[in-house]
Amino acid sequence: WTFGYVSAAAFPGRDTAYVAGAEQFFLPGQQAFLIGTTDGGQTWPRRPLPPLAALPEAVAFRDGRHGVVGADTGTILRTADGGQTWQQPASGTRNRLRSAVWVDARTLYVGGDSATICRSADGGQTWQAFQADSLTYSVGGVGGQVLHIALSRQYSFDYLCFTSSLVGYSMLAGWLARTTDGGHTWTVVPTLTNGAGIRSVAFRDAHHGLAFGNSVWRTTDGGLTWTSIAQFFSNRTYGGSGYESSLVRGTATDDYNAWVVGDVGRILRYSEKFIQTDTAATQSLAYCTGDTATIAFDTTGVFSPTERNFRVELSNKMGRFRPNETTILPLLGAASASPLRAVLPAGLAAGTRYRLRVIRADSSVLGGDNERDLTIWPRPTAVAVAPADSARFCAGDSVQLTAPAGFAEYNWNTPTTATTPSIWVKTAGVYSVAVAAGGGCFGPASAPVTVRVTPRPAAPVLALNQSGAGPALLTATPALPGGTYVWTGPGGVVAGATGPTLLLTAAAQNGAYTVSVTVRGCVSALSPPVQVTITGLPAEADAAGLTLSPNPAGTVVQVRSGAGVRAVTVFDLAGRQVSQVAGSGADAVLLPVGALPTGTYLVRVLLRDGRPQNRRLLVAH
Repeated sequence: WTFGYVSAAAFPGRDTAYVAGAEQFFLPGQQAFLIGTTDGGQTWPRRPLPPLAALPEAVAFRDGRHGVVGADTGTILRTADGGQTWQQPASGTRNRLRSAVWVDARTLYVGGDSATICRSADGGQTWQAFQADSLTYSVGGVGGQVLHIALSRQYSFDYLCFTSSLVGYSMLAGWLARTTDGGHTWTVVPTLTNGAGIRSVAFRDAHHGLAFGNSVWRTTDGGLTWTSIAQFFSNRTYGGSGYESSLVRGTATDDYNAWVVGDVGRILRYSEKFIQTDTAATQSLAYCTGDTATIAFDTTGVFSPTERNFRVELSNKMGRFRPNETTILPLLGAASASPLRAVLPAGLAAGTRYRLRVIRADSSVLGGDNERDLTIWPRPTAVAVAPADSARFCAGDSVQLTAPAGFAEYNWNTPTTATTPSIWVKTAGVYSVAVAAGGGCFGPASAPVTVRVTPRPAAPVLALNQSGAGPALLTATPALPGGTYVWTGPGGVVAGATGPTLLLTAAAQNGAYTVSVTVRGCVSALSPPVQVTITGLPAEADAAGLTLSPNPAGTVVQVRSGAGVRAVTVFDLAGRQVSQVAGSGADAVLLPVGALPTGTYLVRVLLRDGRPQNRRLLVAH
């Protein structure tokens, strides 16, 4: 920010600063504003200020939230939220206030015209005003005596700096002055001349301080001696007006860093030591999270062995090193010399404008970034594949494995490295997939999915059991435990037939019959077809009036003849006797067949008069 007129500034920390001013240079009636940064000067949002009669000349902030502003007619403004809202406590004076300083969390001083000092002991809520005594200048006298010369009390506290609740410094009438009683009395420290153009001083402690004017001076002995360390302006004027620019305010934030503000809208950051990160074109410009970046760097200034402890910082994805948005990268190996090896942690968002920089591990020495945008791709976590854990299919079929959609790259562990979200698998094995959002940054492989292939049962073979053109029994072999059979005839699938046998009676259609069997979800091929022709049984009645009922039968058959029944004998088709029942000569005899296997049998009936009669019987269970 380099435009407008700066009237006051405060620097509570290395990355925090507040500056008051106006858009134009010395124009009465201009609305004052306050700008602030909490990210080391990368951004400077405006904070509103209440209407003031003149530009504020006193600004002091303890941190990024608590601050005071002093202005004309004794006005003091207080904020506890970084300048978003303001309160105006009574100051106890009508004099113009020109400087302000925090001593600790509760003690503040505000100085102004006519040697006015306002002191607060409660963080700026209440104030007590007093007038300092005459400024004293001490010189050597005759015989070693010290003469104390009292100067006028008509001086202004253009700048205040306190290192404790009692000890403070100020520039008074062009001299550096010191107080040891909380501002009531002041004594000149005659070490900086008016020719230095000193506008303000800043002490970090009782010994170390900076003075700001046409140059920057440093003291390490409480102001007794000073050394010029930097010159920023030399006979530079504002807009050709003849007004010579100089440094207005500044502060030392630590041993190596300082903030400096010029009165023509310049805000400078001074660093005695500096670290520049490698900007060579050979540096990698694309990384995956989890990768190790090798960062070379150069140092400016003298770094003692104890100071050579560095760290690597990663910006936010817009290239800014803002508080709470800057990532400190873990290092592999030593942190004392270039190059450093830093690991990009998981959880980083994808971005194409990241930057890296090397600074001292304690943040006391900052550094320039790599000056080139870096692309970082996150490695996704392991995804889940559907179906999960395992899949099974029948020989000759296939199964589809599917990974979640929305990724740029897929890598299946197939022999040909499939790269699509879904794949069809035809062979048994253990399958997994890794995905990437981009840049070839694959995450870990998914949980494995075990694919198994179930063999299909062999095609059954049909056996036809039929006597003549009567009822037929089809039997599928081999009979498979747990198998489900599907029979098909000329009219299509035979409803209700799911076992290894099929009984066909006169009601069945003549033609070709086949069967398939399903075991563990896998269907066999069809059996070779078998031709079946059924013309029906001969007339049940003859001269003897012999009938078998029911026929086919499953448990018991009634053998009836009007000629009377003496005995019933049952033979299988091989001619073996399998059952026999004696009769009493009555017209009916019950023949149990529940113990007989399914099949066709020959029933021989011996009538009461000794005549034999034969009938075919179909047993079906």
